[in-house]
Amino acid sequence: MTPEEEELEALQIDVDELERRLAAEEEALMALRIELAAFERNYRRRVAPRKARVDDLRLRLSVVSGAPSAEFDELQARATDSAKVATGMEEGAQQMQRPTEELRAVYRRIARLIHPDLAATSYDRDRRTALMARVNSAYEIGDLESLRQLEIESLPEQEDDKSVGGRLVRGIRRRAAARARLAMIEKERMILVAGPLAALWERAELAAAAGRDLVREMCNELDRQAAQLEAQLTTKTG
Repeated sequence: MTPEEEELEALQIDVDELERRLAAEEEALMALRIELAAFERNYRRRVAPRKARVDDLRLRLSVVSGAPSAEFDELQARATDSAKVATGMEEGAQQMQRPTEELRAVYRRIARLIHPDLAATSYDRDRRTALMARVNSAYEIGDLESLRQLEIESLPEQEDDKSVGGRLVRGIRRRAAARARLAMIEKERMILVAGPLAALWERAELAAAAGRDLVREMCNELDRQAAQLEAQLTTKTG
């Protein structure tokens, strides 16, 4: 075996390991997104309306109690924010947006290159299917940067050159693409876990492990606060 062939063999082992790791990281990232989305829906449905109710009652109570202007302004801002969360319209929320022309154009170019129906072998179909799933995910959240990177990955390799040198070049490109995507996945994961929603989800998971329902506890506490505030408001208004 020549030194170039030995280098190619080592490179292929490295690429195979990176791509196996990439597949696992893609699956883990998708699972995290699904878990957070499910928790957010549950929170919006059960907790957010109750919190909005409590904040509205506090605001109304401050009006009849003649609260200072600064306190009223703070309570009004809080009530407004809570109402937005309850209706799913809070600023900064990740919502489906109308895709831009550039986003659609990049998506169409990639789809034409890698659609699974164009596969010549079962291995190629699996590879295309996995790549298309990443493309669809990036498109759904409007991530143009990720789509551009995926477009580079999806460009067909020139396999006319069957020499060891040509195969080395293709292997190096695959390794670079896998490393770039792994770095991107880590960046996406860090953004997800750094948010307040993820922190609350982690608390809920710890509570569930101890046999508790954190969301139910939050609902019960907010119901208690609402009843107390309603009683105070009734007393004030006679």
